[in-house]
Amino acid sequence: WVSTDGLQFAYELKIDGLSLSLEYVKHTLVRAITRGDGTLGEDVTENAKTISDIPLQLPREAPDHCIIRGEVFLSRKRWEELNRERDALNETRFANPRNAASGTMKLLDSGEVARRRLQFLPWQWISAEVHSQGMDDLSRWGFSRMPLYGTGDFKDLSNFINRVQPIRATLGFDIDGIVIKVNDRTLQEQLGFTDRAPRWAIAYKFPAEQATTRIHNIIWQVGRSGKLTPVAELDPVSL
Repeated sequence: WVSTDGLQFAYELKIDGLSLSLEYVKHTLVRAITRGDGTLGEDVTENAKTISDIPLQLPREAPDHCIIRGEVFLSRKRWEELNRERDALNETRFANPRNAASGTMKLLDSGEVARRRLQFLPWQWISAEVHSQGMDDLSRWGFSRMPLYGTGDFKDLSNFINRVQPIRATLGFDIDGIVIKVNDRTLQEQLGFTDRAPRWAIAYKFPAEQATTRIHNIIWQVGRSGKLTPVAELDPVSL
């Protein structure tokens, strides 16, 4: 049982990208691992070193051993630029920034990874006693900070969600919600984990994106059993 008196939450954007875990030993980046299937990830250290938002060295004030987790992503602007380049070469377009970022991190050519200009934003330093203070530490150590984040109680959290949701389309990158965490590590440890996820963190997902299209025709298809199925022909829309 955990008391919720004075409970403080930390909340930040849920970036739609590729999760990455960075390990620093004696202030030097030694390993970058993708989440993979949740148990076994892929070593992408050389590619991670090409991302300008990922420091190769931490300052001396940082602990000798650090594990920092965050999200690799591609900005919408850069995604559009890459697709124009691919159009000119008659190559298949990237379906969305998330797929482009994920595929880029798996490339064997680190030079091409660097050219695509991926970005990285941290969302956890696992040794931080207080999450929000840990994120402040990472900012001082050379990491970029979430453009929108905050701490507070349920009312503050609700106000943050109401502020972010209308402007999500104006951000320079894709998000699909807000991540909410208990701010204090002691309470996090008391709450613990389920088999799949921490009990002290949850994702608030925004409603699914919708768009209007036009039906041009209805075609009746006949199955092997003689069953008729109506199929609508629509103008394609991207979601």
